Amino acid sequence: MEQAKALVRIRKKLASQLDCSEEEFLKEGVQYVVNQKSRLPFFQIVALGESIVVSVSKDVKNKVMPFVQKRTREELFECPFLYGQTIGYLPDFKADRKLATLDGITFVRYENEELAQLQGVEGFEDALDYDVEGKIISKIALVAKDGERIIGIAAANEVFEGVWEVGIDVVKAYRRKKVAYTLVNNLSIELLQREIVPLYRAASSNIASQAVAHRSGFMPVYVESYRTYLDGSNCFNELT
Repeated sequence: MEQAKALVRIRKKLASQLDCSEEEFLKEGVQYVVNQKSRLPFFQIVALGESIVVSVSKDVKNKVMPFVQKRTREELFECPFLYGQTIGYLPDFKADRKLATLDGITFVRYENEELAQLQGVEGFEDALDYDVEGKIISKIALVAKDGERIIGIAAANEVFEGVWEVGIDVVKAYRRKKVAYTLVNNLSIELLQREIVPLYRAASSNIASQAVAHRSGFMPVYVESYRTYLDGSNCFNELT
């Protein structure tokens, strides 16, 4: 897969997320759009390339817009209605390489109905996705085992057509031993071979996760605000 093709899909995903056209991400400077489809109060900012897209729902537009007009990139992401930032990563297509598996550690791939075998395995919630009833809905998982013990899981789930987000979790005793980034790298290469774009996301405050992305062969592509307290999701709402 070529980088250009992957970026097209990411622009499509983000455009759907913000309820805007893909072309907004090809412009320079700050673009303001109204999210018509969100049922909850919506306010999110995404910076991709030379473009910064500010998306707000109609019900909070009048409240938000005075705070975001004529602001720099840094000021926009510090808007008091927002909290948290997430970095979106794609594979570095110029340095595409598969890392060798680790001595003494076996990697086992699970997909489709095989994922039911991981049901009930605890401690890997950052890797596997679940529905509201607790059933695994991830599409594929690469599991690292030391003997019969599961020590790490990298899994992916479809978040947009042709885009699967990769998550990773490793048992504490096996961290800093190359397990995390080798799993993420090998799973991502598998997805690329299937013409699927692997997306990795990390909070701006999570240095360990960012390090995994870098060592797995990913590069930062965009930044998005995490949430807005306007939708009632902020754990510090009692202060507002």
